[in-house]
Amino acid sequence: MSLRIRLLIAITLLMVVILGVGGIATYLHARQKVEAEMRAAVAVAGRIAHNAVDDTEEIINPRRRLDLLLADFHGDRHVRALLLDAEGHVVLASRLEAPPEAVPQWFFDLVGGEPTTFVVALPAPFDGLGAFILQSDAHNEVYEVFSDLRLSVAMLVGLCLLTSTVVYFTVGSALAPLAQLGKAFAQIGCREKIAPLSERGPIELATVYSGFNRMAERLEQSEAQNRRLHEQLVNVQEEERAEISRDLHDEIGPFLFAVDVDATAIQQSAAQHAFDDIASRAATIRASIQHMQRHLRLILGRLRSSALQDLGLADAVERLAAFWRSREPRLCIRIEILEEVDAEELNIVIYRIIQEAVSNAVRHGNPSNIEISVRSEEEAMLVVVADDGSGLPKGVEYHGFGVHGMKERVAALGGTITVRNRSGSSGVLVEARFPLLTTVTTTAGNVRELEAL
Repeated sequence: MSLRIRLLIAITLLMVVILGVGGIATYLHARQKVEAEMRAAVAVAGRIAHNAVDDTEEIINPRRRLDLLLADFHGDRHVRALLLDAEGHVVLASRLEAPPEAVPQWFFDLVGGEPTTFVVALPAPFDGLGAFILQSDAHNEVYEVFSDLRLSVAMLVGLCLLTSTVVYFTVGSALAPLAQLGKAFAQIGCREKIAPLSERGPIELATVYSGFNRMAERLEQSEAQNRRLHEQLVNVQEEERAEISRDLHDEIGPFLFAVDVDATAIQQSAAQHAFDDIASRAATIRASIQHMQRHLRLILGRLRSSALQDLGLADAVERLAAFWRSREPRLCIRIEILEEVDAEELNIVIYRIIQEAVSNAVRHGNPSNIEISVRSEEEAMLVVVADDGSGLPKGVEYHGFGVHGMKERVAALGGTITVRNRSGSSGVLVEARFPLLTTVTTTAGNVRELEAL
């Protein structure tokens, strides 16, 4: 059921309740009014009749006086005069003024009530002429009540119809843009590009449209960012695969070839019974295998931070620095890990931040010096990686996949991270701050400096 129909039903029910309550109140008021009017009319008529027959000295013809008295009530709207004989039969009756139109009998029975009768006490001269009775008649009064009530009901019904019409068109006009909003949501569900909605209509709906436009804009930006990150992820994966492939080809391939050559020579020497040459060839094979094992451990260390679990954060960072020192002999890396936390998950995140920051600095900034610091500060663990490289392009916010990954890791632990150019010098500053949720183990003085010789 639409909102407009619900409002109309609610208004209709409210009007029905108002009509019911108003009808009951009107009925009680009308009943009291008719009864009071009838009592007052009979009382006034009784005083008039009493005054007319009370002066017995001036009465010459009593019957004539009663006829004239009864004639005085012709055309009265509320009281009828009756002259009864000794047996109680009506001899004469006054004529009431008829109401402009007849009132429904059910309404008269509901409001009119029982008629009020007043017997006029006749003095001695009127003995034997019967009884003079005044009786109320509420038809004219009930007609007035019925006429007023009919007019009030007509006005109220007209007001209800007018209100319902205004509500119907007003609400319909106000809610019409919601159809456009629903269509826009459907387009979002189908991943279709949508145009910004016009922020018109009532202020409440305009606020909804404004919020929807911001949501759609953020969603479009997020989807664009996700596409860029996916492309960067694919590129990074391809670069890592290519680098690992080159390492295996350049480092492992030659030694495998050498091992194959030495193994073939051993077979030939064994066939020729030249056993003296076998020992030297075997030693050469062992040396080649040891070299390949060391290189494979370096590759595995890049793929999985097992050193962090085995050696701790400080040694793992030192081994990471040693890896980059072996590739960039001119690079100076200073490590200052004053404190560590007894939380493996936090240590892993700190290690990944340092790993990504150093990797980005070496690959994109061409620095000569990198400073790594891990310490507690104001009930927080602070991680800082600063380099003196070329820095980030001015006016461009960096949204690399690695930076996005660092932000997600830090946010998952309730921390904050900033990546920006250093103030006062060249290079990039990566600063992450984590709330101290675990016990801090102080290792002051654990300062290591790795410099390329």
